[in-house]
Parts: sequence; structure tokens; C-alpha cells
Amino acid sequence: AYAAAGESAAKIGLGYIRITTAYVSEYSFDQEIFIRPLPNTFAVYLGPHIMPDGSDSKEGIIVEVMEVAKFKEQYPGKKCNAEDFETVDAVSRAYWRSEEVITVAEYFCLKRKAQTLYFLADGTTMTKEDYDKWPQEAGAKPSIQDERTSFKEQLKWCKLTGIEVLEERDLPVKYIPIVEVIGRESNVEGKRILWGLVRPAKDSLRMYNYWASTLTEKFGLAPKTPFIGAVGQFTTARAAWKDANKKNTPFLEYDAIDVNNN
Repeated sequence: AYAAAGESAAKIGLGYIRITTAYVSEYSFDQEIFIRPLPNTFAVYLGPHIMPDGSDSKEGIIVEVMEVAKFKEQYPGKKCNAEDFETVDAVSRAYWRSEEVITVAEYFCLKRKAQTLYFLADGTTMTKEDYDKWPQEAGAKPSIQDERTSFKEQLKWCKLTGIEVLEERDLPVKYIPIVEVIGRESNVEGKRILWGLVRPAKDSLRMYNYWASTLTEKFGLAPKTPFIGAVGQFTTARAAWKDANKKNTPFLEYDAIDVNNN
């Protein structure tokens, strides 16, 4: 999970890790927490946030493209036929359902709820809801010394297609369980800009490619004959000239004869 997220951050400046749970076994109600990879960065969407890990985001989406046969096996009785998606507009329909696959999205959302918090005479704190439910067998209620408005966040989760909610539940956490991993970050005119190693290397790579192409072209167009001269200029030490491309000689002499044989 860390390697996949780190590689995406290095390449494009953005990667993700998810936290999920799974039952210990098929015969147990106990669950364990797992860190899972999200190799497809473009299948993950986090709501607006400032923190580099995305911990202040209030919603998130993870998209999965699933084969129709696999979908029917996991969600028997749910709508998945092509005609079931006719109620969706034509542009969105192509995204949610094709001949072979169907798109399934996990949606996370933090709902904020206001509550009244009491500070009691015995030094404890309690919500108004719990205070109103004080059991009689517990004795007299402690008097209220102070109160304030507090907010509680509940994470809602559901899995859905373009036409139907497949399953939904409340999760006992206060963060969207998607961790963002970033490369380089800057803020330009209020917009968050992310980048990895590839973008800054483009110009230098273009220059390298240009020079490599130019060098290849020059070599390709260069004449195959290494030495050119007038007739008779290579009479002396002719053997040395013939082997000049095979042997290293200390020097080569040529006969100073011009084109008029002078």
C-alpha cells in the first residue's frame, strides 16, 4: 500500500491509501483493521481539504469497475441489466454500465450533528440526551454547573451503482478512511497544485531527446568514406591509409599534389 501510493506521488504528485475492515473468518463477528493499496489514483476522489493527508475532508469516493458476472455473484438480486440503466441520461449511462462491466462506487460522508453538553457538579460531562435518560435507580441527578453546544460527526458509508444503493451503514470513526499521499505541493492564486518528478523533468527530457535525435541524424547522413583527397595524394604510405580505420598510427602523411597533378 505504501509503495503503490509513494510511486503514484512520485510520478504524478498524488497517491492514496485506504483503511478498511474485514471479518477474521467466515465464522466470526470479530473484525480486523487493514491498510489496503489504491493503485488507481484516478479512481479516488476526496472532497475539499487543506491538510496534506486529507484528514479534514468531509467526503470521499472510491470507484471500482466490476465485471457483470462478478457483480451478480456479489450482489444477487440487484439491478444490473442494461435496460435497468435506461433511466440514466445517455452520457452517464456509458460510464455506469457497458456491455461487459458495471461501475460501483463507495461513498463516504461525515454528517455533523449539534448536541448540548453538560458539565455536572460531580466533575463529569454528559450530553443532554444522556442526562435526560438518567435512570432513577442511579439516584438524584448531579446539578448542572455549565453547558455548551458541541458537535458530533458520524461517518456514513454506502456502496451504489448509478441507479441503486447496494448497501449502507454507519462507521465508528471520525475521519474519511482514505489517506492522501502527495509529492510536491504549492498554492497558486488559491488553487492547490500538486506535481511529481515527471513534470519538472519534461523540458530537460525534450532537450535530451532533441540532441539524441540530431546526433543520430548527423551520424546517419555522414559519408561512409572517412578520407577524401585528390588522385595521387595517398600514394606514399598507402598501406597506412588503408588501415587507418583499423589501427592507431602515430601520424599520417599525404602527398601534396593538387587537382592539376602539380
